[in-house]
Amino acid sequence: MAAGDALQVELTRASTDVPAELQALLTQSPGRAAAWQGLSGAMQRVAMEHIRAGKSPATRERRAALLVQQWGGGDPQ
Repeated sequence: MAAGDALQVELTRASTDVPAELQALLTQSPGRAAAWQGLSGAMQRVAMEHIRAGKSPATRERRAALLVQQWGGGDPQ
């Protein structure tokens, strides 16, 4: 690649679907859902990407539970 070379770039939108592990926790409590809604869109995206980055279901569940606790959404257990 040199200066002036043409490049082809493809952009894709990040998923806005709430991961199943997080959705399960949010539906268990109105307080959790309210805490989630109180987060900025940017914070919600960061949280969702952090959960999705887990390779195993157990890791994703653990990450979702920890995040719920951190935002004050109550104990997920």
